[in-house]
Amino acid sequence: MKKNLILFCVSIIAGLFLLELLIRVFNLSPPTVNYIGYFRLIDNPKIMYELIPGSLVDGGIVNKQGFRDKRDFIIKKPKNVVRIAMLGDSIIQGLGVSIDSTFSSQLENILNQEVVTKKSNLRYEVMNFGVGGYNLEAEVETLRLKVLQYDPDVVIFNLFYNDNDPMPCLGGFFNDSNDTKQKIYLMQKYAYNHNSPVENLIRKMLFKSELYIFLRERISNLNAYKRKISTLEQRCASSDWGMESISQGFSEIKRLGLEYHFKLLICIHSHLLFGEHPNNKKFADISQSIQVPYFHMIGYYKKEGVGPDMLRLKDNKKDMCHPNNLGHEIIAKAMLIELRKYNYL
Repeated sequence: MKKNLILFCVSIIAGLFLLELLIRVFNLSPPTVNYIGYFRLIDNPKIMYELIPGSLVDGGIVNKQGFRDKRDFIIKKPKNVVRIAMLGDSIIQGLGVSIDSTFSSQLENILNQEVVTKKSNLRYEVMNFGVGGYNLEAEVETLRLKVLQYDPDVVIFNLFYNDNDPMPCLGGFFNDSNDTKQKIYLMQKYAYNHNSPVENLIRKMLFKSELYIFLRERISNLNAYKRKISTLEQRCASSDWGMESISQGFSEIKRLGLEYHFKLLICIHSHLLFGEHPNNKKFADISQSIQVPYFHMIGYYKKEGVGPDMLRLKDNKKDMCHPNNLGHEIIAKAMLIELRKYNYL
């Protein structure tokens, strides 16, 4: 009996191995998606993707560390340098504007011009760690894995109303590919229920098997996955959905600030047409409850007397999320005021 059971198990394993071999030899499994546009997927379910070093984004080259900054980052902080790390999504990445026009670059220029005037030996580095589509969870993970090694003195988190989304935005990957098989693979491996222990185990182990990918693709329904994700996005945009994760994220940011001795500031960005989203008020309430300094950009836009038409991107008038050069200029000045307000400079 025991011998028969062992023989049966060996036969099953041998059969699966043979099927795996046949799938690979005849290329029957759907093609895997690794690179789309200037993004590449990574094996981290909290971040999912990152910018490809050396790629061209809005006329600027992504640096060697995978961020849209005008220079490559050096880990060891030079003497007399104050580092400000900027985290967030496509607004911070600077979608639609040049690298030199992003508010990160403008803030750095203002600060360094001032120290030259004062004949100070200080120098400022404002490092842009923004990646389009990231939610707060991805931004906190970016802080932990990629930012802390640079020993920042100040960390500024830039929030938009959809930062309580359950996952980073994979829309760009779906829009750029018409291959249903690729989309199914992408949705299942990186998006669907990606934080559960079971799915993490499946992603790390079974997705290495082309037989598994072949079988899963045959029984999958892409539209069902897309509807599920769309429902989650609608819920988090219209209710308290995801606010617990925002609260946990803020608490983790504050804990890391105390552990690594950096000062923390939160900037809440507004929709250019509709202004403040209800989520922004919730972000502010959570910030206040754990005593993390924050400010709203909408107040600065109003103070400058600029409306939506003045802040729209020239080449994309329908985009009401991403400010143009003037918007970035106002944000840079607002951040300078807030940094001084809290004695961070």
